[in-house]
Parts: sequence; structure tokens; C-alpha cells
Amino acid sequence: MSRTDLIPGNLRWDMIVKKSGVDTLSSRGQDTSNSTEVATLRASLEALRSSEVERVNQQVARATHRIRCWFVPGITERHWGEIDGRKYNFGQVKDPDSRKRELEIIAVLEST
Repeated sequence: MSRTDLIPGNLRWDMIVKKSGVDTLSSRGQDTSNSTEVATLRASLEALRSSEVERVNQQVARATHRIRCWFVPGITERHWGEIDGRKYNFGQVKDPDSRKRELEIIAVLEST
């Protein structure tokens, strides 16, 4: 990740990070899972380029996007993010330079 990725002008999206609670289905078969909001972060969002998809898919099946944001402890693959009303399931969350400054999240856009 280059230093310019986390310049405030590049962090254009508000991402609400949530953690799923107990998953249940209503009598109509609709998902009524409770989710807890963990944080709201400014983030950059980019679709993976075709040259990256094959390499990334070896680690995260069906990966579609890369999300970058400032480091927040405790965010893991058990969380998911909501950006502009779309749900992104976190497939891989890593601190690329191990300095606890930035997070790089490989995510799968959930189809609606």
C-alpha cells in the first residue's frame, strides 16, 4: 500500500463496520439477523483489476474489491462493511506493514 492511498482526499467513502449476531430466519424465510455496529470509518474502495483477481482469489474466493482505511484494532474476517447501502463481506483483513497504521481488506460484494 502506498502512502498516498490514505491521504484524506482518497478516503471518499463512509464505511459502517458491523459484526453479525445470531442469524435467524423469520416465518417467511427472511433473514432477521441482528448485527452490531462496531465503527464508522472513512475508506477508499476500489474494484480489483483483472490482473489481481486470479492472485487474490487464491486467498479469498470470489474477491471483488479492496478497501483501505486507517487501522482499527479488532476488525477481522468476522465483520462486514456497508458502503453506500451495499454489503461487503470481509474475506481477508491485514495490516500490510505491521505498523498498526492501516488496514487492507479484501472483500466480496454481496449481491442483492
